[in-house]
Amino acid sequence: MGGRLLDVEVFPKATFFGLDKASGQCFTVKKELYADIIEFFRLAESDLQRECSLLIDGVVYPFTIRLIIQNRKKTRKLSPDSLPKRNVIQFGWKTYPETQVAVRNALSDAFNLANSGSKNVTEMAIFSHLGDSEFTLIKKSLKIDPVHGRIECNIPSSFVSRNLKLAEDRGNGEAKLYIGPVRREQEFDEFMLGWHPLNTYEIDHVDLLLYMQEIESEYSMSGKYKAVSKRLFNELFNKVEKFGDLRVDLSKHTDSSRYYIRGKNSAWALLRQICIPLKTTVTVERKEILDGYGDFKIRVFKAKDAQPKNPTSGQRIGSKKRRKAKRKKKTPEKSLDSRTIQNELKDKIWQRDKGMCQANWRIDSSLDKNTGDICGSNENLEFDHIVPFSRGGKTTYRNLQLLCQKHNRMKSDREV
Repeated sequence: MGGRLLDVEVFPKATFFGLDKASGQCFTVKKELYADIIEFFRLAESDLQRECSLLIDGVVYPFTIRLIIQNRKKTRKLSPDSLPKRNVIQFGWKTYPETQVAVRNALSDAFNLANSGSKNVTEMAIFSHLGDSEFTLIKKSLKIDPVHGRIECNIPSSFVSRNLKLAEDRGNGEAKLYIGPVRREQEFDEFMLGWHPLNTYEIDHVDLLLYMQEIESEYSMSGKYKAVSKRLFNELFNKVEKFGDLRVDLSKHTDSSRYYIRGKNSAWALLRQICIPLKTTVTVERKEILDGYGDFKIRVFKAKDAQPKNPTSGQRIGSKKRRKAKRKKKTPEKSLDSRTIQNELKDKIWQRDKGMCQANWRIDSSLDKNTGDICGSNENLEFDHIVPFSRGGKTTYRNLQLLCQKHNRMKSDREV
């Protein structure tokens, strides 16, 4: 078996979680994928089933792919001849209790909706093929929030650049970001104001800096991703700090079943270079509507999902290690969550910034962004949180800078 299959997508319902009368623990694949799956796994009437593995939160679980031949021999009302034969493909895990628990934990929102009898249209399960008989389960949150005006989705491994892809991912990736099923095209288009040519789309710079600080530890997990490292993180953080125009040339793309957004310029490429798959949430927020067109803000956050639980014990994976690590931590770390800047840290910031105001064009539009001009004043200097403390910015070497009083006030006014 070679190559990769297209992603298998489903909105989990009662049968998916075994909440139906037959305790199904399965779902039926869309028929347009049947031919490829049957050919890839060489399924036939004499060989109906394949045992496969499913990666969920770093743990491998078993499941089956089964060809079901419905020959209509046991019809109740109509005669067998009046109904055509048909084949269906199902993914299932009815005989694997550990998989049932892991799936339920990973898709808790969908499970709660199904268990309450509500229709799930916001949490999608994606079975992404890794090659051979291996798949990974990806949760996709599909939300259009009319109150707050935003679309929200999680970043999959297929979207990011090669360095950040999951280690087991064998695909090349794509520059477009999957938003939802094409049957919701009208809903998405209305939110995007019909993709009016005067719409503007811009990535929030402060969010990017805060995101990079929060996600830094993932760049040390070389076994989890293709080619991450501390050096790569430093290169990318510096790139984000100095990046110029974050406006995106955004457009939509659809195929027979999916609705995507994609960008064509360097700001969109930056997203693909820095976003950690499955750990990143992206929102598109509609900020202002003017005569039929609007301003849209693209925001990037570390995903808020809790540490996955062990499916057998319910204990959070790695919790003991974290508790031990916390006991070993020294008290100076507390300064990260305080506005107070220790004198030793102040000295380091002063030396790095050479006792000069670091304000650039982002703070003062009169400074030239093409030449990288900074204010350079050495009078009335103050220590400033690059990512504001009120927005979660830490009191760290990387998040502090020197600003003169004039530019510090100017930056504060812009943030307000």
